[in-house]
Amino acid sequence: MIFANKCTIAAIFVFIMVCHFSAAQVPNNDIDKRLELKVNSPAFLSNTTDCTVDWACVDESLTGKCIEYHNDQWFWFKTNQAGKYYININGQQCRDTRGVQLVVIDGVPCQPKTYKILSCTSLATQDDIFVELEALPANHSYLINIDGYLKDFCSFQIQVSTQPRGLPVQPMKDKALTTSKIVEDVVQLAWTITEDLSEQIQGFQIFRRKDTESRFSEIKTMPHEKNTFGGSKLSYSLTDTVQASGIYFYKIIAAEPDGVNLLLSETSVNYSTLNHLKTNPTDYITLNLDYKIGTPISLYIYDANSKRLLNKVDFSFKEQDRQLKYYVGTFKSRGISAIDVRIIDNSKKVSRTKFFSLN
Repeated sequence: MIFANKCTIAAIFVFIMVCHFSAAQVPNNDIDKRLELKVNSPAFLSNTTDCTVDWACVDESLTGKCIEYHNDQWFWFKTNQAGKYYININGQQCRDTRGVQLVVIDGVPCQPKTYKILSCTSLATQDDIFVELEALPANHSYLINIDGYLKDFCSFQIQVSTQPRGLPVQPMKDKALTTSKIVEDVVQLAWTITEDLSEQIQGFQIFRRKDTESRFSEIKTMPHEKNTFGGSKLSYSLTDTVQASGIYFYKIIAAEPDGVNLLLSETSVNYSTLNHLKTNPTDYITLNLDYKIGTPISLYIYDANSKRLLNKVDFSFKEQDRQLKYYVGTFKSRGISAIDVRIIDNSKKVSRTKFFSLN
């Protein structure tokens, strides 16, 4: 009971301080002071401000490109009974809009050779999300590492629960086939689900995020329908009219009757108003890309002078991306004179950087 009172006092204190991202370093910055998250207890409020890294207690080779440690902190939880659990991250408020990264570890604290990575999440958004952990045994303890994405200072709420809250982050495998294209200013999405999936869902939610935005927004809900023969309709489509230039990201989520959301698919399209003569052509740079169709690509855009991260874009390479036009008018309006664009082929783990003058 004393521990609960201290947590409440600490949470109130952190809430007051993180409003301006000036909170003191949290005590669970060190792994030996990790905080327990009791299953189904209220969400705990924390922040990544001024956190450091226990380098002896992490091993980047286990997580690969999923996470780069900069300012992490530690939690732990113990399962009550065998089954499915969820890590809920909500209410992110970040200085640089990139959000937090999350790693769930099974192993002995600060003994990386014993670590088994159960989940690694790095989305570069501030969405409310949940990470699903399936088939965990009873009475077993796990570590949770939270890190600010590329040194971002974030406040956030974290909870271990038997109920999910937010958007799912792990796509289902082999349950949906999705295509996307853009004709003029109209995005066309189409997806086909499997017969077995059709028997467990009641509808769909479609979310969209522009590359300059930090969160997805729901743009459409659609019911799961029957075909003319009384069976489940398996194929669906949606059109979405866009206006501003940029890359648009879409999530197609299936809703189960019990309220659990399933991530069916993620896709993206690149739209340029250059085709409609609505903007100044000098407000765009052109990236010449040459990859296999479907290659996962990440773009990191930095201010070339301050080296501060301005934006991050993830997408699957398409034929129309070979001469990818990227809108930089917003950067120019902020007085940024030059940018570095780091292009990462996530399948081969290789990258290259291009410099662009915006004058």
